[in-house]
Parts: sequence; structure tokens; C-alpha cells
Amino acid sequence: MFDIAVPGPKGLVHIIVNIEMQKGKITYLLKREDYYTSRLVSRQKGTVFFHDNYKDIVQVYSIWILPQPYVDNKNAITAFRYLKDDIDGATIYTNDSRNINNIVLISLGDYEKATPGSLLGLLDLIFTSRIDQKEKFSKLTNEFGIRVTETIKKGFEKMYSYVDSIAEDWAIDKAAEKIADVENYYRKIIDDWKMKEQGWEKKEQGWEKERADLKKANDELHNQVAMLENKIKEMLKIKN
Repeated sequence: MFDIAVPGPKGLVHIIVNIEMQKGKITYLLKREDYYTSRLVSRQKGTVFFHDNYKDIVQVYSIWILPQPYVDNKNAITAFRYLKDDIDGATIYTNDSRNINNIVLISLGDYEKATPGSLLGLLDLIFTSRIDQKEKFSKLTNEFGIRVTETIKKGFEKMYSYVDSIAEDWAIDKAAEKIADVENYYRKIIDDWKMKEQGWEKKEQGWEKERADLKKANDELHNQVAMLENKIKEMLKIKN
């Protein structure tokens, strides 16, 4: 978290900036962001402003970098702010509080698809696992004008373990999703057969064949789940 002074129309303006990297896909993303920024505002009482001097509250910017956003959200920067909305009649409230809470989501994606020289392109380049270190340093210099010093190189070394963990977690999450898909698929088959079985109690012809198909589907489910569970265990062993 940073306490920053930036130039404003009447001199320096103080703002609080919180920057975080979020692994995985987060549920109730905006609600969590709104909660975090609200906490940063309420914590200012007694440190930034005192008593009822609410005019001294400073703006809060919460910036989340999402390396694994949903596909439709990739390569995008999105800001959320309060806006004044006259529902009935017109007012002249200046709404000084509308920009106290500022939420910014930086959704990373494919470096090759990002706008050349953009902030998204820079972050995509830094966090991608598909480009080796030597090529990254070359692109940082040639495409972004960043001189790669020893300090930057050491920072990359520390960061690589985090990038690797993102890739491993992504693979494990995908395997877990596959298990869930397989389970749901075969559960549906079994449930369908069970519904049919209720009607088969009144029928004797063909009942044995349908029951055999149900058993086959059930056995196949267990085999598929066991195979996928073994793959996850192997991945976890490699990770550890």
C-alpha cells in the first residue's frame, strides 16, 4: 500500500493506492474489492482525518492485477467509480465523495494480442510463462525502452517462482474441473437410468440389459475419476 502525492489543480493531492496480485478466479470479485476499499477509507479516521472533518478524507485506489481472468475479460483495464444520478428532478450537488472509492481491475491475457507498448502489454510480457528470460529482457529494452539492470534481473528471479506456481495451480484447477465435468456427466447418465428403472419395475423384458448398461456407466465413472485423481497426485508430487 502506498501513500502518494500527485499534482492537482490546487497543488498536491494525497491518495492511497493499494496494489495486489490475485491468483485464480475470485468469486464475488467486485463486492470484495468494494469491501477492501471501504476499509481503507474507514481506517483514515484518527490518522488522516479527525472528528467530523470528512473533507480531509483522501481518495483510495485499489488496483488488482488478475493473471487468470475469465476468457471474455482478458487484456482489459476496467475502472469502477461512484456516479451521480438524478432520479427525479435535477440537483447541483458536487458529489465530492463520488471518487473516494476507486476500483481498478487489470485483467492480463496474451502478450501477442495486447496493444504494442501498452501497460497491459508490459504486464503480459512480465508474467507470461511462454517467453524465456532472455527474450523478455530484449523486449523490455527494445519495445518498452526499459534498461534491464542487475536489480531488475534479481527481481525477475524472485518473481519466477510465483509465475510457476500460477501455471501449476492453473493446471491443477483445470484437472479438477475436468473431474467435476466427468462426474457430472456420468451422474446424469446414472440419474437418467435410475428414473427409467422406476418404470422398469413393471416390465420384465429388457430389464437385465438396462441394468447392465447402468452398471457399465457406473464403473466407467469410477475409472475416469480414478485416472484424473492419479494425474492430480502426480502433478502435486512434481510441485512439491
